[in-house]
Amino acid sequence: MKAEITKLHEAVCAGSLSEDFFDLFDDLYDTKNDQFVIQENVLLDFKEDFPAPKDENYRSGLLKLFLAFHNTFGGIVVFGVRDKDFKPVGVNGSFDVEKFNSLVTEIFGTRFELIRRNYELTVGGDSKTISVVLVPKRTTTEPVISQRTYHQIDKGKLYIRERHEAKTASSHHLPLVFSRRENPFDEADENISGIQYSAPPSPSTLPNFIGRTELTTELWKWLLLSRMPRIYLSGPGGSGKSTLAYEFLDQVAYNWKAASLQNGEKLDFALFVSSKETELNVRIGAEQLFGSRQFSTAEELYRLILKDVGGFSEAETELLSGEGLLNEIRGLFDTYNGLIVIDDIDALSRSGQDTGEEDLFLLCSQARKVIKLIYTLRNDASYAKNSAISVPGLDKEAELPAFLEECCELFGPQMPNSDAIERIAEETSCLPLLIETVVGLRTNCSSYHEALRDFKDKGGEAARKYLYQREYDKLDLNGKSRQVLAALMEYGGPLGFDAICAITNASNDQVRSAINETANIFLKISTQDDETTGYSLSPSAQGFVRSVSKRLPYYEAVKRAVEHFRRDTAKSTPQEATTIIKFERLVREGKYGQVVLEAKQIDENDAVKVNPKFLSVLGQAYVQSEPPDLSKARGLFEKADSFGYKDIFMLRAWFYAERKTGYRFLEAVSLCERVATDENFSDRHRSEFYSKIGECRSTQARSISGSGNPDKLTFFTQSIIAYLWAMHFAASAKKIDRSKTADWLNRAMTGYIGAAEGDLGYLFKSISEPIKRGLSFDQYTATFVADQIAGLSKSRDMTMLRRAQGTLQDGILAIEKAAGKRNRERVDILTAQLGIAKKILEVRIMQLSAN
Repeated sequence: MKAEITKLHEAVCAGSLSEDFFDLFDDLYDTKNDQFVIQENVLLDFKEDFPAPKDENYRSGLLKLFLAFHNTFGGIVVFGVRDKDFKPVGVNGSFDVEKFNSLVTEIFGTRFELIRRNYELTVGGDSKTISVVLVPKRTTTEPVISQRTYHQIDKGKLYIRERHEAKTASSHHLPLVFSRRENPFDEADENISGIQYSAPPSPSTLPNFIGRTELTTELWKWLLLSRMPRIYLSGPGGSGKSTLAYEFLDQVAYNWKAASLQNGEKLDFALFVSSKETELNVRIGAEQLFGSRQFSTAEELYRLILKDVGGFSEAETELLSGEGLLNEIRGLFDTYNGLIVIDDIDALSRSGQDTGEEDLFLLCSQARKVIKLIYTLRNDASYAKNSAISVPGLDKEAELPAFLEECCELFGPQMPNSDAIERIAEETSCLPLLIETVVGLRTNCSSYHEALRDFKDKGGEAARKYLYQREYDKLDLNGKSRQVLAALMEYGGPLGFDAICAITNASNDQVRSAINETANIFLKISTQDDETTGYSLSPSAQGFVRSVSKRLPYYEAVKRAVEHFRRDTAKSTPQEATTIIKFERLVREGKYGQVVLEAKQIDENDAVKVNPKFLSVLGQAYVQSEPPDLSKARGLFEKADSFGYKDIFMLRAWFYAERKTGYRFLEAVSLCERVATDENFSDRHRSEFYSKIGECRSTQARSISGSGNPDKLTFFTQSIIAYLWAMHFAASAKKIDRSKTADWLNRAMTGYIGAAEGDLGYLFKSISEPIKRGLSFDQYTATFVADQIAGLSKSRDMTMLRRAQGTLQDGILAIEKAAGKRNRERVDILTAQLGIAKKILEVRIMQLSAN
């Protein structure tokens, strides 16, 4: 590969394209067979055509590809080449460089000039135009990150090119991203030879580092681009600050050759030291002394630096103290470039010790070399807010599932289903240490439901105490913080500032001080429907606050105050008609919490409470309120339904209530089928609810691990059939964009093909029955389905290809048989397109057999 793409790399480095096609592609193009003889790679991508004027999805994909190339080694995109066989098919017109350069600036907030050149090739006696676009390599150290969302592009994402794909960068890509990226042929050189590296064993329980890409990116920027000599990683206990700092140091140390500091030099040393006093052993669920604690005073820290960086002996450092130690460190910092992680520095401040932060900061600022310090601590560094990074819990969507997989791999239990993942996220606030505790408890429980119940009771007590006791003990004894926490715990939901003042009988200043003291560790802060700020306990802190609050001498008084507050906020009942009109308006305005609150104030004997429309509106408010009460919403919808009331808005909210639980798939699907199969609903609505069925079944399928599982195949098949019905009804309705449904269908088909390992028999056998009931395929749907199957031709797995080819032939016959002569026109387009897909597979099999 190195020799084959050397000319491409030279062209990218030169920033120009040769006038002669064969100067650039001579070794890569077979004139005899009229095709390219190289696959897509880190520098090269093929596209069959330009995006259509309204094809924003394809256009955004191209922009994503351009940014990926730009962030990595640069690259070349060849338009007019069929990527399944690399044959030139030509393009009409020319690539609009000016438009794409403008979009680059608009979406990425930067400017890099795309270069285009058209070439004429003779293919089978015909002249074909090939358009080649060169994407320049980024010349800055800082990577380009998307500044706005645009179809396939997500705001705030860093895209890179890896092999033949444009990918969202993860942590392990960052050393390359922040390197000089001079040669795509270089193998990764992860080697600590040449750098002084000193670190204890990793503080992480898990063997692999998961996620934290954005935080690690910020650390790389700080290391290579910022003039700030120190940075603080702050966050609640168990959020992974120490692990993040350790893994970053390790990543830098093993890739030191590729990164240049601001002085143009390399790092000479990397050091990790810790003052952590205790740790939580998640295997036994107990707090224990931290065996790798290395210092407990500032002078001990200075001696560690001298020994691990300067090679001083124990005896030599013991002869020094105070200014003598600092003078020796000054000499080291004037001689060597380095990165030092100082873990859990607030352990010193908690014991009343000088932390040495200001002395080291002064030495770093005055040093002749580049010295960078990373501190980890639980509380915010209020004295250095501009040089602090907050480390929250894991991202629920992007990081939590992978972290859970790693935990399950280590501890042994099965992966939780989607409902259990939702509950784990809520109960742990996505803090890694608490997640590990829950998975550890699962090893001794029959289910995650039982493990979570144990965690909320006694099983998680040690973890909660480890995370929160230290901060709780530090709360001002003369303030109102403990009363505020007890009140929020007893109330069980968000309270406004004035309500907290009323319950605790405290002044505004006292409550404001309490909130400031507890916010970062204990509280969840949200904006309520009336645009005021609401304060509630973080779910992960609730168990701890409950246990300590009940020991407070004034707990009963707080409890009674909350009871009085609930009672005193009730109001009189309005008239039935006025209430329904008002509630409908509030729902339209998104003031769901206000609807729920006012509904609670209506007398139980008021006639409006048996009006099905009122029940429907109130149920919708419960679904959308924060926090949602799905159980109450479900009850209201069922009661309205018992009166024969049917409303599409109610049914959507009802589906959401069932689906959001994460486990009531049977109920959700049953509800959707009532709409999807009811001819009284419009084709648009039937298409919508068939899509919802497809999503449910697809989610169920993906929750089953492995391939070949019959249940997994069944769910994927049901999902595909539901999406086909959705496409069917969408085709009948006017002005419906089917691209999103097609995307979901694509995912379901991809999942099925992977799980079935190419066996299409079960799928087509199952599709036969819906065809008998009237399922039809227009050109769009038929072509889309066939293209997904033809995509198997990219595989080199002969067994899978032969299996797919054989079962596809049987599938075509099954479809024709199901339609019969009378309804053959409904499937003619589909069978024709499947026939083309079959031929593509056959050609691929012949090509592989020949090789």
